[in-house]
Amino acid sequence: MRCRVDFYVEERREDRRRVHQALDLGAGGVHLLVMDDAYAPDPSVLFELEFTLPTGLCVETKARIVSVDDDANCRGVGLEFVGLDDEMRADIGRYVASAGSSGERFQTRA
Repeated sequence: MRCRVDFYVEERREDRRRVHQALDLGAGGVHLLVMDDAYAPDPSVLFELEFTLPTGLCVETKARIVSVDDDANCRGVGLEFVGLDDEMRADIGRYVASAGSSGERFQTRA
């Protein structure tokens, strides 16, 4: 289960930081909109993510790229959380479930 979101995610890799708009969120990962068409995702690299849910919960985790969708001048990047503890994963899951009450929740095909 995933829900549409409207917040920003900070990505940290080595010596650079980027901020991307989050499009949707699930307990296992997040889908980002990347406006830089020169952005070259490398699925073998783990990097740090930080974002704050609308509830105020700050999430810091590692992530890896699991999908890339190119569309015009934008790139959608699906990220899988790596090493996220069970409590934080459950907190994100509760947020996603609660977003369903406002009609923002949706199912994805496996």
